Amino acid sequence: MYAVSDAFRTALLDSHRIASRAEVLQGGAVVRSLDVHAGGVEVDGTAAVRRRCSVELVDHTGALTPDQAGDVLTPYGNELRLFRGVVYPDGAEELVPLGVFLITDVAVRDKPEGVTLAVEGYDRARRVEGARFTSTTIVPAGINYAVAIRDLLRARVPTLEFLPADATGWSQQTTRTTPQLVFQEQADPWRAARDMAESIGRVLYFDAAGRVVMPTEPSVSTSPVAWAYVEGEDATILGLDNRWTREGVYNHVIVTGETTSATVPVRGEAYDSDPNSPTYIGGPFGDVPYFFASPLITTAGQAVEAATGILRRVSGSTELVSFPAVVNPAHEAGDVVAIVRAKSAVSDLYLLDRFNVPLGPGETMTASARRQR
Repeated sequence: MYAVSDAFRTALLDSHRIASRAEVLQGGAVVRSLDVHAGGVEVDGTAAVRRRCSVELVDHTGALTPDQAGDVLTPYGNELRLFRGVVYPDGAEELVPLGVFLITDVAVRDKPEGVTLAVEGYDRARRVEGARFTSTTIVPAGINYAVAIRDLLRARVPTLEFLPADATGWSQQTTRTTPQLVFQEQADPWRAARDMAESIGRVLYFDAAGRVVMPTEPSVSTSPVAWAYVEGEDATILGLDNRWTREGVYNHVIVTGETTSATVPVRGEAYDSDPNSPTYIGGPFGDVPYFFASPLITTAGQAVEAATGILRRVSGSTELVSFPAVVNPAHEAGDVVAIVRAKSAVSDLYLLDRFNVPLGPGETMTASARRQR
């Protein structure tokens, strides 16, 4: 969850005025600041490109309506940075970033009441996806995985920002090193980097500030509770749908390496060993394995690390909840949230998978989460 003040958290629990802003970036620099008429941002932690925006911007003077390809609101490399926040009684604002989006489509809507610009965009992962390898790319053996991922991405999009920003902090996220990796011409560098991150039990994405981050897979046992959706006088949850399913749920992950140098492929396993878990491997759920093989995995320790990360994503309870709520723009996919609704027999910690952030007043957020044990 993006860091906000206590005043911001308190404001979300009560009636408050919202503030929405958009900034147009050229070459990473802000060239325009705009009002947002409508639209919003969708965040999906299960998608390769995590953030997507669809907004209507107001052009009061006509100066922003594009009439040639080099204008600021055209989809030829320009970006949109979006914010939503609260306006305090004294007029001060606290804004939360919602992402930096590569503009992919702009539609001019000329109506009697004025001109608006409908803008579609995706986070910077879409820029990396588009920068396909133009020749065979080789990562030498023995390179720290975090460094290899950073260098691979910067080779395709040199302007990317990383968190931690300093080289030492970024490289210290792992001690694992690469085998020799070969990526063919036309391959997707974002897919290559995400596969490398997954092979060391990490998840790779662009955060709300537009930076590349590589945390471990989130877990209710290790991550702090970001927000509580609890019924009562100050409730910000407005309802709940609860669904139980075993589709797409696994309790046993088996990871193997496929390196050409190893005579026997390395192997690592992780499984649900909690007897109190509904997907306990020794319980009535049975043994439901998930198999993952990758040439990026070269040691048994790395295979176990990857299996443990994958298990966090695919195991746990088969309980899925979706709910409307008061908009909390500070959320990130993977946040741990407490949800309590007595009538639905829901009272536990959940991982937030998807949510949307409307940018207009009077709208609610829709979110979905899953229980993880």
